[in-house]
Amino acid sequence: MATLASGLAPFTHRFFPAVGMTLFIVLSIPTSGGAAPAVMLPTFFQYVHAVIPLGNALEALRSALCFGGAGMLRPVLVLCAWIAAGIALLGLDARRHQHAARTGGRCRAPVTVLDPGGRQLVSTLTDTQGEYAATGLPEGYLSIVAALPGRQPAVQRRPLRRGAVVRAVFLLRYRGDAPGTGLTTAATAGR
Repeated sequence: MATLASGLAPFTHRFFPAVGMTLFIVLSIPTSGGAAPAVMLPTFFQYVHAVIPLGNALEALRSALCFGGAGMLRPVLVLCAWIAAGIALLGLDARRHQHAARTGGRCRAPVTVLDPGGRQLVSTLTDTQGEYAATGLPEGYLSIVAALPGRQPAVQRRPLRRGAVVRAVFLLRYRGDAPGTGLTTAATAGR
């Protein structure tokens, strides 16, 4: 279960606690067959028992300790499938990070434009080239905030006049002073 949890974490982000609790507690414990044999569970939970790791771990233990290993192959194969799924997710995440490093870390980054009072005017994502444009912004000093997960956010304050274009180039450094990646944003004033 730990391998799968490690593989799920980079993809579920802030929802990881809910996904983990649902998968490993809410579904696992009632369907494990520990409190009641799986055949006594409602039909839905019998199907879940057949594929959930905790239930299969208990089945494998029962087979090994009580029945001399008879009937142990299926639960062990299910557990191996969960481990393989976790390894595949970890590999996919590593590949995603390698791709980002090869392409200079170019990915869609959240950018927020704030007015002088700190009120959010625009929140958007850059394109894969690190650029975006916003129109209809008021004149005055704007704060432009760019951020990426795992990197230090950057803020620039720029004056904006009607009809003018403001450009802000950011270097978003990895936390820990590793090499960064460039991100260019543009905001256009409107009426």
